[in-house]
Amino acid sequence: MRKNIMIKYPSSEYMFVGDTNGDYKAALEAEIPFVYAKYGYGNNSCVEGKVINSLKDLKKFL
Repeated sequence: MRKNIMIKYPSSEYMFVGDTNGDYKAALEAEIPFVYAKYGYGNNSCVEGKVINSLKDLKKFL
């Protein structure tokens, strides 16, 4: 699914924002950066790197 979206909407930059380990694995598989949404429902303490506490925080990675 995500590869289809990347084909349909070509861009030089993508970012996957998610809150579960499955989201993180999907970003790794798609070879795109992952941002962990700490405010979400998931518990993803194993994710390293970019973390946001609210959607407003996303702008610092754009």
